Amino acid sequence: MANEIRTSAGLTYNKNGVTETINNQVNINVTGNGFIKRTIGLTTVDATLDLGNITTPGVCYFQNLDSTNTIQIGGDGTDYPVQLLPGEDGRFRFNAAAIHAKAVAGTPLLHYVVIDT
Repeated sequence: MANEIRTSAGLTYNKNGVTETINNQVNINVTGNGFIKRTIGLTTVDATLDLGNITTPGVCYFQNLDSTNTIQIGGDGTDYPVQLLPGEDGRFRFNAAAIHAKAVAGTPLLHYVVIDT
């Protein structure tokens, strides 16, 4: 089987006379069998996300379910290059063996899906 994952993203920007619209759909082949979906509460202390039977994270989707607090995501528990503001989400391939997350403040909920591709 092929193209087991179908994902799409869009972006529209319009400010100060500059306009840009991007719409992209990607089909992804999956060779692995690992899949995990979780919603967890975070604090300001680093948390290593449960990846179940996934040894190498592939396609990841993250959603900050909080309306107030920001979530940070990284690969080693010390550096968090990904930031999700309240209500934001993101999809990308993760290039690390583990995924770490923490709240900037408060106790936001993080919804995530990780697929071994």
